[in-house]
Amino acid sequence: MAHKVTIVDHYDEVMAVINADTLEKLGKAAMIVRDTARAECPVRTGALRRSLRIAVEKAAKAAKVIAGNKKAWYPHLVLFGTVERFTRGKGMHRKKKRSTGQVRPNNFMQRALDQNETALKELFGKPITVAKR
Repeated sequence: MAHKVTIVDHYDEVMAVINADTLEKLGKAAMIVRDTARAECPVRTGALRRSLRIAVEKAAKAAKVIAGNKKAWYPHLVLFGTVERFTRGKGMHRKKKRSTGQVRPNNFMQRALDQNETALKELFGKPITVAKR
C-alpha cells in the first residue's frame, strides 16, 4: 500500500521556509529604504545619518527603519518641522524678544520610501503596506 504524503505532514517545515524567505525579503527591503534615506537625510553633523538603522521584528513579520539615538535626538524635528518661537533676552534686554527660528519639514524617510516603491513591489510581488505613526 502506498503512503500518501500531504502538506499537513510537513507543515512546520514548509512554514519555516516561508517565514525565513519573508524575513529575508523584509530585511532587504528595509536596507534599500535605509540606504536611500541616508542619501536623502540632511547633513549638518552627520549624527542623524549615522543613527539610521534597521529593526526586523520576527514575531510581527515587520521591518522598521529607525532614525535617532542619544546623539541624534531630533529626527522628529527634522521630519515634521518646528514652529517659530521667541525667547526673552537677559539683563537690560529683557523686553527684547528674539526668534529661535523655524525649521521646515523635511520628511526624508517618506521620500526614501516613495523612491523605492517599484523596487519593493518587485521584491514582494505586490505593493507593501506602510504603518503610519
